[in-house]
Amino acid sequence: MRVPMMKAWPIAVLAVIGATESVAAQHEHVSEYAGLETSEVRSFTQQEVDDLRSAAGMGLARPAELNHYPGPKHALQMASALGLDGSQVRQIEGVQREMREAAIGLGESIIEAERSLNQRFLHEHVDDESLEAAVGRVAALNGKLRYVHLRAHLLTKAVLTADQVRHYDRQRGYAPSEE
Repeated sequence: MRVPMMKAWPIAVLAVIGATESVAAQHEHVSEYAGLETSEVRSFTQQEVDDLRSAAGMGLARPAELNHYPGPKHALQMASALGLDGSQVRQIEGVQREMREAAIGLGESIIEAERSLNQRFLHEHVDDESLEAAVGRVAALNGKLRYVHLRAHLLTKAVLTADQVRHYDRQRGYAPSEE
């Protein structure tokens, strides 16, 4: 039996839609965590581990950055545009060096604390008391890391003039350009 073309077209479309929905249904429960079960630290993506190990900002100092407290990294990158003198550059380099050293150490501690937390679950050595202690340790370390990043912005602003802070904000896109 031959189906006229006008009737066959809707049937073909419905068949394709049905097949597509079937494939989508098979994947709708796949977690965004899939693949992390083989990572170095299951709590983190590799990028997050790399960021913790390199003292990357990770948005931790966003409240400072967006409220007129420049970061040392970007202030040094813009040294010429900001008109930083030699003394300011040296002071901000010191702030950045101190921040990096503390942040890298804390990053490693956070990685280890998360690894330990993961191991508790992996080996089923977790109860309410040990869980609270492990999570508290991770939270405290994350708080210290955020403090280190925010403090670097506080110390950087203290080195700059008000005009340099305004220029920094404009260059970073936080304030309208002068015309």
